[in-house]
Amino acid sequence: MNNRAVAALLSAGLFIPAAACQDELASEPLPEVREIVGTPALADEMPRGVYSVIDADAVLAEPTDPEVGMLYAGQVIIYMNRYGGTYTPGINDSRNNRSSVPSQTATIPPWNVSDAGWQQVMDCVRDLWSPFNVVITDVDPGNVPHLESVVAGHPNDLGLPNGVGGVSPFTSDCSTINNSVVYTFAEVFGNNYRVVCEVVAQEVAHSFGLDHEYLCEDPMTYLGGCGAKTFQNVDAPCGEDGPRTCACGQQTQNSVQMLLQRIGPRQATPPEIAITRPQAGQTVEPGFVIETAVTASQSIQQVDLYIDGTHYATVDTAPYIFNAPTTLADGSHIVETRAIDVTGAEGSASVTVTLSAGGSPDPDPNPDPDPNPDPDPNPNPGSAGSADLVGGCSAAGGSGSGFAMLVLGAALALGRRRRRA
Repeated sequence: MNNRAVAALLSAGLFIPAAACQDELASEPLPEVREIVGTPALADEMPRGVYSVIDADAVLAEPTDPEVGMLYAGQVIIYMNRYGGTYTPGINDSRNNRSSVPSQTATIPPWNVSDAGWQQVMDCVRDLWSPFNVVITDVDPGNVPHLESVVAGHPNDLGLPNGVGGVSPFTSDCSTINNSVVYTFAEVFGNNYRVVCEVVAQEVAHSFGLDHEYLCEDPMTYLGGCGAKTFQNVDAPCGEDGPRTCACGQQTQNSVQMLLQRIGPRQATPPEIAITRPQAGQTVEPGFVIETAVTASQSIQQVDLYIDGTHYATVDTAPYIFNAPTTLADGSHIVETRAIDVTGAEGSASVTVTLSAGGSPDPDPNPDPDPNPDPDPNPNPGSAGSADLVGGCSAAGGSGSGFAMLVLGAALALGRRRRRA
């Protein structure tokens, strides 16, 4: 990487001198503040940030470690840290908690946020950065090159005034700061998770050289009242409360194009989806339930159900569960589900099932009699075999029944002879 001047862009309000010390390097003079742009918010306003520009010739030597850089395994890693930590002054290096923002060693306490609230922040940040070649994680990458976004604490923890919502370093030549450490003071926003997310986006983007934008819909703005913000593919003027020339002399800034140039577009990684119910080859009844499991690096926009290639339903929030239509004909059907993330990447899964109005056949509790019974091996009713077919009586009972039948037959024959006479 080229040596460049590191300035403190404080989405904060005061310039915090950047110490120029590194274990392997001699100390450098602290850069001279050229100007401070913007002011902290008033007591009744949403906290916001300013930044401090340092002369470009106040060069801070950068580490010569060949691993320096945030491009790792083809993607930039952004580590979302809600647990805070202790940060020492120096050239930015997220891997060892060196930061150009504090003037002395400072500790940021953890953010007291629920897991559900934190997940909202994570989902929002992933959505905002989804067009770009980044991985958003809340697991510390350790010694792997990455940008660290500290989402915790209060501006006073770094000696900054109230009204400051976040802070990031910034170079006067608007270049990227590899292994940067940026801060979003989440405690001042309470449970306004969307605002926390948008401040994170602004502070992270400052470390890629983006200035404030005078465009309400973009997270690089001071402006409010226009709904949720996303990076805009628009040539917009820079500025806080009014338009101005951008930090490096250009008249406009396009957030999307600058980030695409410096990070690159997202690498397509489609979501993975599996049908967990029904199982392949299963016999099902009309209106059967389809359950899916989805894993994805980006937020899921929707999951669609197709049967035999025809679209039947869409679910846009988890759990992704469907009921098949009750009008399907009996027979074989292909059930397919397709998951689409916020970037448009798609993953699919399918199973083949057999529809039967009766569902899976149960054993018949009253089977029909055998139409072709085996011949009786003992046809003589007076035999032991006949006695065996009479439940409840012993063989003697069978013998007595045979004798009674013989007596009845003799009496009938005698009666016929008397009538003839």
